[in-house]
Amino acid sequence: MSNKHIYIFSAVVFSFSVCFLLSAEENKYRSLVETFTVNPAVTRWGEFEVISVTDGDTIRINNNGVSVPVRFVAVNAPELRPKTQKTPEPLAKEAKAFVEKAIAVSKNRVILYRDGRLQDRYKRELALVCVLDENGQERSLDEMLVQQGLAKVENYPYSKMTKDYLLAVEKDGKGKFQKKRRGTMTMGYHSTLDRLSFRL
Repeated sequence: MSNKHIYIFSAVVFSFSVCFLLSAEENKYRSLVETFTVNPAVTRWGEFEVISVTDGDTIRINNNGVSVPVRFVAVNAPELRPKTQKTPEPLAKEAKAFVEKAIAVSKNRVILYRDGRLQDRYKRELALVCVLDENGQERSLDEMLVQQGLAKVENYPYSKMTKDYLLAVEKDGKGKFQKKRRGTMTMGYHSTLDRLSFRL
C-alpha cells in the first residue's frame, strides 16, 4: 500500500472516529430532563396550573393567583398571528394542538425550569417547560416539539448543555420541520395533525 493510500485510509478512520465520539456525546443522555441534574445552569422554578395555551411556544400559568405568560426558552414554534401576514404560519395550529394535548395528559399542570435569561423583551417569563406522561414520568415539551418537527431550537441565551442537546435532537430529525411546513401548504390542517406521532 502506497503512502498516499495509507494517508487517505488514516484520514477516513480518523473522521469516522470523530463522528462516532460526537454521536456518543450527543446521545449520552436519553432525554433533556436527564441533563437537568448535571446542568448547574438549570434550576427548578416550580409546578403550576396552566390557564391557557397561546401558541406552540407560549402558555399562561397561574402563579399564586396571577396569570403569567411563559415563553418556552429553548424553542421557536411557527406564529399563529405573524406580523407580516394575515394567516397563521404553516404548522402553527399543529404546534399549539400538540402542546394542548401534552398539557391535557399532564392534568393541566406543567413543571418549569429556569435556564439563562428570566424574561424576554415582551416581559414574558422564560422557562424550560415539562409535563408528566401517562406513567407520571417528566418529559420536556421543548424537546418533544423539536422531535416532532413542530419547532426549531431558539437562540435565546441559555446554557450550552441544553442548546447542544436540543441541536443534536434537531439534527437527528434534519429537514423534518421544513418538510412538514411545506406539507401543510398542500394538505389540510386536520390531515396533517392526524399524521403526527404523539407519544409522551
